[in-house]
Amino acid sequence: MNGGLNIDEEESRRPLLEVRGLTKSFNDVTVLYGVNLDVYSGEIHAIVGANGSGKSTLVKILSGYHEPSAGTVTIVHRPESEDKEVPKMAFVHQDLGLINPMTVLENVAMTCKYETDRLGRIRWKSMEKEVVSLLSAFGLDVQVDTVIGSLGATDRRLVAIARATHSLGSNHGVLVLDEPTAELAPEESNRVYRMASLVADRGAGVLLISHNLNDALSLAKTVTVLRDGQVVATVESKSTTVEDLVGYMFGSAAGILKEAAKPPSAFTEDLRPRNNQSSESVPAVRMVGMSSARLRDVNIDVWPGEIVGITGLVGCGKSELGRVIAGVQRLTAGTISVCGDPPTQFDSPHAAFAVGVAYIPADRRRFGGILSMDARENLTLNTVGTFFRKGWLRKGEELETVAAEMASVGVVPKNPRQAFGAFSGGNQQKLVFARALRMNPRVAVLDEPTHGVDVSTIPELYRLVKEMAQRGAGVVVITSDLDELVTLCNRVIVL
Repeated sequence: MNGGLNIDEEESRRPLLEVRGLTKSFNDVTVLYGVNLDVYSGEIHAIVGANGSGKSTLVKILSGYHEPSAGTVTIVHRPESEDKEVPKMAFVHQDLGLINPMTVLENVAMTCKYETDRLGRIRWKSMEKEVVSLLSAFGLDVQVDTVIGSLGATDRRLVAIARATHSLGSNHGVLVLDEPTAELAPEESNRVYRMASLVADRGAGVLLISHNLNDALSLAKTVTVLRDGQVVATVESKSTTVEDLVGYMFGSAAGILKEAAKPPSAFTEDLRPRNNQSSESVPAVRMVGMSSARLRDVNIDVWPGEIVGITGLVGCGKSELGRVIAGVQRLTAGTISVCGDPPTQFDSPHAAFAVGVAYIPADRRRFGGILSMDARENLTLNTVGTFFRKGWLRKGEELETVAAEMASVGVVPKNPRQAFGAFSGGNQQKLVFARALRMNPRVAVLDEPTHGVDVSTIPELYRLVKEMAQRGAGVVVITSDLDELVTLCNRVIVL
């Protein structure tokens, strides 16, 4: 019996990508257990799961970085297709794989077969026309001679997606997007999602790995949930809620659900700092007449123990405000004063750090840590001098201290020798928070502090924000998340 479908109908519903029994072990530790997955032409299929659930390992197997211990990955070639080439898979990883000093044209051309003349010279004019056509097809207003490193985070991602789609050719393969909107504001995330939908509309299958459960449900037709390396559910998004997904992700998740799915007001008494300007005579940071590329005559006081939210539309200058407080970007006018110090303009991050300003940038992979350095080196990057005695670095003391601080913020695994880039996104952010906490800042500037982390990590980060305030820091939280503003902040300022 075939349930009323004829053979042609059954064939048309065959997936482009079939994953069967995929298992992966490292030594004696199994991290994926018999994963089954189907991705269909013209559809977006989302994969969600907590940190450590196996999402990254699955992507690495699909891309060929890891060999599976058991199971198969099959790209299906449809007999009715006029293209005799077997469909491909293309990947947009979290680090994008773009080369910053090269142009958009050169980055796209890297993944294609260079067209050459009979003397072996690359036909750059022909390539340029092809890339211009590609970008136009997706509505990207980017010049092909633009250096990739000069583009914003969103345009870089869009170029990477366009490049990956181009490498699929016309045979409707599978595009894998690994956390494509991590660290992007909601408005910018929507641009990426619109492009993913366009790719699916043209007949490709899209496999979306995402930490954002709302986005996964709104964008994908089907959602697969991984927990501890196993598929625990594959559901239709139209009949599934965020609470359902959280339940699948964490099993008996009453505690997580209670913490993460509360209305924001339920956090108010517990998370908001109790001490504010009523007991302090000098602001933790005073900004007077600040102006820069996007800021115009900004005047703000933030008091010790207070958490102040900064928000506004894309382009309003909220991230720029964080950068000028941290000395990353120069002011054109105005001054900053920390805890009553003489008003000044910070000309470097070091100048801001020297007076007690800690800064957590929005893009942690590019600016929050050094991927190739281990957790110990990243955590003590700006305070390593405290471990020197008579000119000698006491590494044993440093390792012991870092291990304790990693445990205190909940980093898993708490291995100080593991490379920063090898930690999951949520654990990377905890390490960045730990580095800020260990300098005991007078002012903490946090730009989109919970972007790119899963739902279970957000309450933990909120408590670290609270800890900064309880230690007496004036905390500036720059965010596009309205719930976060209501949950965390004593006051909210809109730019």
